[in-house]
Amino acid sequence: MIKSNRWVLLSALLIWFILVLFHIYRTPIDHLSHDFGSHLSYTEVIIREHRLPKPYEDGGYPPLYYLINSVIAPESLKADKTFHIDWVRKLSALYGAMSILIFYWVLNVDSKTAPRLLLALLYIFTTPKFIFVFSTYNNDSLATLCGIAIVALSYKLYLKWSDLKALLLLVAAVAGLYTKYTIALPILGIMFLCIVQIGKSKRFCKTESKLILILLLSIMAILPWCLLHNYKDTKEFFPRHFELSSLKRIWTIDDNLKVLKVITRIPYVNSYPDEWEDPFAHTSWGYVNKSTKSFDYWAYSMVTSILDEYGFSYPGVANFWLLLCLHLLTYLLVLKNVIKSNIQRLSGILILLSHLGAIATIPFYIFSGFIMTPGFFEYRYICWNWIVWGALYIKALSESTLLSTMLVRIMFVSVILHLYILFTYVRLP
Repeated sequence: MIKSNRWVLLSALLIWFILVLFHIYRTPIDHLSHDFGSHLSYTEVIIREHRLPKPYEDGGYPPLYYLINSVIAPESLKADKTFHIDWVRKLSALYGAMSILIFYWVLNVDSKTAPRLLLALLYIFTTPKFIFVFSTYNNDSLATLCGIAIVALSYKLYLKWSDLKALLLLVAAVAGLYTKYTIALPILGIMFLCIVQIGKSKRFCKTESKLILILLLSIMAILPWCLLHNYKDTKEFFPRHFELSSLKRIWTIDDNLKVLKVITRIPYVNSYPDEWEDPFAHTSWGYVNKSTKSFDYWAYSMVTSILDEYGFSYPGVANFWLLLCLHLLTYLLVLKNVIKSNIQRLSGILILLSHLGAIATIPFYIFSGFIMTPGFFEYRYICWNWIVWGALYIKALSESTLLSTMLVRIMFVSVILHLYILFTYVRLP
């Protein structure tokens, strides 16, 4: 890590706190928060009854996020709750700052590219989705931080082994699984990459083998929770989503075709007539609008990676169209050279694996009675791959090419547009 670039980190953190605290103060306590009521009630049970909720009492989530929340202004939660919720949202902002610190730790490799490093960081954390994840009362904030830490520590250990970093990796992986089960995705993705590397080398790979062992230990560490809490009361290890009774039937050919259509639909070309009248996802809890993008995995993932699943009445829709186009162009430019170096190849494969993991869950949501939206696996579950995209951004920005110059200009305009939207947006009711 280049010490002379510390001004980049300090500048990024200052901008982050100004931006996220402004956002928290200008929005209601439950603003853009998924499952706000169930997350809050989980913490309430811990504080009021001094126990963990049963799986059928909104206790299907792992407990770490709520145990941390339970020590934050607990008396407020027994009264009007506002003070407690406000400070938990600020804790989410702190998780975002820690994520930025990890980005800097991984991406800061060249003192000559400090301004472009700052641009890459700004591009990531001013994206509306990043702000939304790290400013709400939701376990996604802590889970995303843990996922980012898992990827970063695995990469650092791959470059140079350190017992301290190995211990931190184990802590991050266990903490992630005890926050949200979807953190299994980066864990399994990294294990897969290690197995592939071992297979290619045709010899014993000490570093990769130790990484696999650490990540396996983290998976084993979640078993007591699954057995003693989940299975004890429900006879299911993961009672919230993955073992619903409606999934225990034999799929028909028609069922499988539904899954295939969600994955293979080409955005815009195979879309519903009014799906692209505006750039928003067109989804909401409990029902699906006729023009939803959620039946198109790639369109839904793209839109929710930037704007979440919400729609906005201000600023004008042209601003959001421009933002989506700029992000799409950025993705295409950095992926153009994805096979150029080892780090770019690894980044590209890990991004692909994150989406394959998301796609693998689609059948569970299509055929469950819990969610009516087949594209329900929204981008927030794989937000940890922001750090992987960051590696691609900084690699592309550090090159002395026309492509790099174009990327700088596109990302700079994107940051300005991010800020304009974040300071002025009004959500559709």
